[in-house]
Amino acid sequence: MAKNVVVVGLGRFGSVLAKALTKSGYDVLGIDRRPEKVRELADSISKAVQGEATDPQLWQDLPVKGADIGVIAFSSSLEANVLTALLLRKMKVKQVIALSQSDLHSELLRAIGVDRIVEPQLDSASLVAHTLGTHMQDYLEVTEDFGVCKITATSQLKQLTVRQLFDEKKVTVLAMHHGSRVILEPPDSHEITEGDTLVIAGRDEHLRVLTE
Repeated sequence: MAKNVVVVGLGRFGSVLAKALTKSGYDVLGIDRRPEKVRELADSISKAVQGEATDPQLWQDLPVKGADIGVIAFSSSLEANVLTALLLRKMKVKQVIALSQSDLHSELLRAIGVDRIVEPQLDSASLVAHTLGTHMQDYLEVTEDFGVCKITATSQLKQLTVRQLFDEKKVTVLAMHHGSRVILEPPDSHEITEGDTLVIAGRDEHLRVLTE
C-alpha cells in the first residue's frame, strides 16, 4: 500500500480526496495557496501547508522527494496544473495524478509523463480514493468498507480457481469475461486465466491488497 500522498489543491475535490485517504490510513500532505482552506483541513488530514504549488522553492522546503503519489487536485489554471506536474516529476514522486479540464489538457499531461488523468465530471473524489495506487479499473461502494470492482487478471492470479480466490484472497468473483464468453457466478472450480476481466466483491482492505 502506498503510504505517502501529496494532494495539491484543497478545493472541493481535493478536500474530499485528502480526508478519504487519511481515513484509509495514508499519510497525506495537503497543499493550498489559500490559508482558509489549510485551516479547514488542518485537523482532518496528516498535515496541511499553505504555499504556491508553482514555486520550486516550496518543494525544496517540504519532505516530498520520492513520495509514493502526488495528486494535482485542481484544473482551473492549465499553466499552474502542468507546471505543478513537472515539479512533482522533478521531485521524483513515484506516481503523478492530475485533474484535467479538456481533452487537449489531458494530452498535454500525458506528454509530460503524468501517470493518470482524472476528469472531475466523470471521476468522483471517492472513486479516486478507493482506486489510488491499485489496478482497479472501476469501483462501486456498497458500504463504508465493502465494495465491488473490476480488474484484469495478472500472471499472479492465473491458474488460481474461483474458490482459491475466496479462500486465499478473501474476494468473491461475481462475473468474468473470458475470451468471448461472459460468465456470471463462475463455478468454484473455474481457473483464472491471465487477461481475464473479473468483477469481484470484498472488503476494501482485501480488494486493495489483491490489486496493488
